Amino acid sequence: MKSLLDRLTTQNFDPRITRRNLSYFYAAAKLGNFTQASKVCSVSQPSLSRGIILLEEALKIPLFDRAERKVILTRQGRELLPQIELYLNQYLDFAAALEAQKTGTSSKIKIASISSLTADLLPSLINKFERSNSNTNISLLDGINSEIINAVEVGEVDFGIISTLEDPEKFKSVELFRDQYCVTVEKQHSFYNQKDVRWGDLKQEEIATFEKGSNTYDCITNVFDSIGIFFKPVACVKYRYTLMGLVRHRGLITILPKLVAQEEKQGALRAIPLVAPVRHRIYYLIRLKDRENRKDVLALETFLRFELMGLVKT
Repeated sequence: MKSLLDRLTTQNFDPRITRRNLSYFYAAAKLGNFTQASKVCSVSQPSLSRGIILLEEALKIPLFDRAERKVILTRQGRELLPQIELYLNQYLDFAAALEAQKTGTSSKIKIASISSLTADLLPSLINKFERSNSNTNISLLDGINSEIINAVEVGEVDFGIISTLEDPEKFKSVELFRDQYCVTVEKQHSFYNQKDVRWGDLKQEEIATFEKGSNTYDCITNVFDSIGIFFKPVACVKYRYTLMGLVRHRGLITILPKLVAQEEKQGALRAIPLVAPVRHRIYYLIRLKDRENRKDVLALETFLRFELMGLVKT
C-alpha cells in the first residue's frame, strides 16, 4: 500500500483525505463503534460515517467491515491505522511547535525508555537539561522494548531508548552506551570486597534474576552455556525492587548491568564487574527514519549521548 504521507504530498492530492476524515477513521478504529467515535469527535454519527466513506472512496479501499452493532477493521484498515496515527501525532506536534513559537511558550518533548534507566538516572539528566533550556518541557514514559518501539512508530514520542537493535529500514538507531554486567551482593557475601568476579565463580552461587525472556535472563543463559554451566536460578521475579530485596535480606546474588544496579542506591549492596568474559547491555536511541526532528529534540539527543557515555567511563 502506498504510504499515507506519499498520498498527502503528491501533486494529485485528493481533497477527501483531510485531517478531519482521518481523525474520524482513527476514532472509529480505536473505539470499534461509530456512535462512540462521533461523540469523541463532537460530530453527528451521519457526519462521521460520511467522512469515513469519503476517505474510503479516495483511498479506493474498504477500511471497515460494518456489522450491526460494531465496526471491524479490514486488513487494509489495520495496515493503514499506524500510518494515520503517526500522521495525526506529527500534526499535533507541528501545531504545538507553531503555537509555542508564536506565543513564546515552552516546547514539549516526549521520550520513552526501558525502566532500567527511569528510576533515577534519566529523571536527573532531564532535570539538568531543563535547567539549561528553560523553554523546554520533557515528558518521560517507561515501558518494555516492544511498547517503546510502538510508541516511536506511531509518533507518540519523539524518540525512545531501548536495548534491542531494530529494523534499519524503519528506524534510525544510535548506540548510546554499553553498560557492563556485574554481580550484585550484600555486605556479608564473600565477593563483596573483590575487584571483579569471573563468571565461572558463580557456578555454586544461588542466583536471583528477572523472568525468563528478559534481556538479563538471556544474557546469563548465553554466557553460562558458553562456559559449560547450566543456569538454574533459585528465584525469577518481575520487578527490580523484589530482586534487590532478595539480595539484601536472603543473601542471594543477582546479575545486572552496572547502572541498573546503581539505580537502587542501596549502600549495603555492591555491584562488582563480571569478567571472563566481559558482557554488556547495549542501549540504543531510536527514532523513525522519515521523521523530521526538531532542533530541541536533536539537542536533547546529543546531551543524553554525551552524559550517558561520560557516566559509563567514570
